[in-house]
Amino acid sequence: MKIKKITVNNDRLATYDIEVPDTHDYVLSNNVVVHNSTISSGTTNGPYPIREFSMMKTNDTLVNHWVAPDSTKLKNKYQLAWDVDTTSMIKVYAIMQKWCDQAISADLFVKIQGDQKVSSSAMIQDYLDMVRYGMKSRYYVNSLTSKGVDLTSTENAVVVVAEENSDVQNDDRGCSSGACSL
Repeated sequence: MKIKKITVNNDRLATYDIEVPDTHDYVLSNNVVVHNSTISSGTTNGPYPIREFSMMKTNDTLVNHWVAPDSTKLKNKYQLAWDVDTTSMIKVYAIMQKWCDQAISADLFVKIQGDQKVSSSAMIQDYLDMVRYGMKSRYYVNSLTSKGVDLTSTENAVVVVAEENSDVQNDDRGCSSGACSL
């Protein structure tokens, strides 16, 4: 395919008409980046399902206490990101990706709590599904690992104490520069 001419279409911002001989009209689309803008706007992250019903979103300058829209009335209608299987999420992203020329930020969400695990074959299958359904990229794989853990409780905590005369050596040198010392 050889592009013959590109002109700016002043009717729409950031839209270009591209003339390619022997093809139909083609428009290159550019999508809004929603992740960082959600902090200041107090909205959900684009196509992502919500992670929690309320959370604190922050960046270098802002702290926003966010609550899912109408969550008190519609709590049983929401599906949290952690409860959406990765294949279903990939299919949703692939539908949106079909209409976008550029890659989209497509996060996946997995629970890894207690004895739950994510196998390497499951991760490979997710990748193959992404290719199969036409996604151009994946952004993050977010994991929920510690929900419900009370960090202030000493119950089930394992404490290791080295006695003075034990074989455990205290090495304060850390890395050669000393930056890794704990």
